[in-house]
Amino acid sequence: EGFNYLPVDLNSLMYMFEKNMEFFSSVLGLGKEEEWMSAAKHRKELMMKYLCADDGVLYDYNFVSEKRSTMLTAAALYPLFVNMLTRDEVEKSIPNLR
Repeated sequence: EGFNYLPVDLNSLMYMFEKNMEFFSSVLGLGKEEEWMSAAKHRKELMMKYLCADDGVLYDYNFVSEKRSTMLTAAALYPLFVNMLTRDEVEKSIPNLR
């Protein structure tokens, strides 16, 4: 059962990777920045839909039981680390991360 989760930390890092690839694609003139931007945007939308609870904190999501974990871990800090959240999203989540 431990392998049935969509983890916050891994998806946050993948979001950061997509944003980095958007940047490097632009700098190198590869013309793929729209694809990477779209991938990051789509990932964030799905993360906010499935991983974000009412308290604004993102939790791992069990895709078999279709429920979020209730365990608050350091993984919840990853969306902040990768600068994924808007200011409003950060302000909502911060009090619940203490």
